[in-house]
Amino acid sequence: MVYRNNFGSPVSNSSWRDEVKGVLYRDYHVIGVAHLLGKTGYWVPTVRVRWRDAGTDQQFELTGPQNRFRTKEDAEDYAVSMGKDWIDKKNPIP
Repeated sequence: MVYRNNFGSPVSNSSWRDEVKGVLYRDYHVIGVAHLLGKTGYWVPTVRVRWRDAGTDQQFELTGPQNRFRTKEDAEDYAVSMGKDWIDKKNPIP
């Protein structure tokens, strides 16, 4: 089976397969990911933001706190929120 991300591209890293939450926000693709820290039992949120600028693919990635989220869903939601906040700071709406 081939897993695909929100852009239709194959996903090769197994840690991104099962813990992905993606949304389209202000023409940016926001992908929230949760990684389980086995030694602590906490989920770590990571967001990957993708967009096109002048015909070129761009990407930004940010990782959140490591000792805050006990559920995958909470970490994914936080990751998406981090991405939206980053977009809003990068491109404020007048």
